[in-house]
Amino acid sequence: MYKRQPNTLDLSEATDDAGNDNPSCDSSGNYGVWYTWTATTNGLAFTSGTSSPGFAVYEAGSCGSLVKVGCLNNASGTITGLTISNDYIFYIWDDTAGTSVTFCLEEYTNIPLANDDCSGAIALSPGNVFADYAVDGSVEDATLGSETADCGSNGAGVWYSVVVPDDGEISIETGADAATSDTGFDSVIEAFSGSCGSLVSIDCDDDGASTGSFSLLELTGLTPGDTIYIRVWEYGGNAIEPFSISAHNTSIVITTTWTGGTDTDWATAGNWSNGVPTSETAVTIPSSLTNYPTATAAVSTTSVAMASGTSLIAESTFAGSITYNRNLASTNWYLVSSPVVGETMDDMIANHTFATGTAPNIGIAPYLNDGSAWDLSLIHI
Repeated sequence: MYKRQPNTLDLSEATDDAGNDNPSCDSSGNYGVWYTWTATTNGLAFTSGTSSPGFAVYEAGSCGSLVKVGCLNNASGTITGLTISNDYIFYIWDDTAGTSVTFCLEEYTNIPLANDDCSGAIALSPGNVFADYAVDGSVEDATLGSETADCGSNGAGVWYSVVVPDDGEISIETGADAATSDTGFDSVIEAFSGSCGSLVSIDCDDDGASTGSFSLLELTGLTPGDTIYIRVWEYGGNAIEPFSISAHNTSIVITTTWTGGTDTDWATAGNWSNGVPTSETAVTIPSSLTNYPTATAAVSTTSVAMASGTSLIAESTFAGSITYNRNLASTNWYLVSSPVVGETMDDMIANHTFATGTAPNIGIAPYLNDGSAWDLSLIHI
């Protein structure tokens, strides 16, 4: 066999093999040649060169009824799941007659991925939107065991799991990976209930997402607290581009707590229990800390709950409701200033709950730091 060097293959005399073990991953006319090989490793790595030849591997058998192990449609990649000492047949082709192609074919030792099987499924954290807790993944080195597919063309895949939220709804979606933003992955995803070894298909999707050839399952009517399993593979199993996968539900409220573990910078992940807040995050700022947040850039959150004695400095725009709790030691009179700059007395009365005196009355006394006298107002409500 060919190994560790580029090879040039003259296909000028090759004929079209359409209808005679034509590779399932390429419906075009195929002008190629056949080889036999006894496996000395459990995988092969194929690098497609000039003219982008294709590569397919079959179990040894009778021509016309060969069983495919893997197929790369005019692309580079790996084919795994081979058994050492078994005989195989492989086919190298081009879609155009009379060409000469280059390629590199190497022995490849496949180390199975941790989530190659259901038992190693990676747990997804449900977010409010796709980007909240998306996880990058790849089917490179994945193997195809006994898994079948309820949609699309089957291929070697990887497994994920997620716990169903309280409303019994969850969306599972694939997209471009964060590391490279590659949109070339043609994903298929299938969701299952039950447990590994006795799974029941819930739904399956090929290209339901709004971008590229990515997939989207919008699952409803599930049992809250149940774990569902998700298998992801590439349509036909003939490419290994990276992808990202996410579980999300717009009813989920993401929470994070300020720890101040690094410094006072709002935008530093190390200062938060669950990452820097986004527009879908509910924030808690607890008391008895050394560092409290300063936001130098614009911020948007769903809400901020501040414990008594805490502080928050916003040096730019800040969108989201803020609840500032104060613990007062007795029923005596206290001087309490507005927690935000520019708040009027009318706003304070309308948006806050004050202790009242007789009648009932609220005593409000505006005070300026320039030394002006108190201007006590007794307001009847």
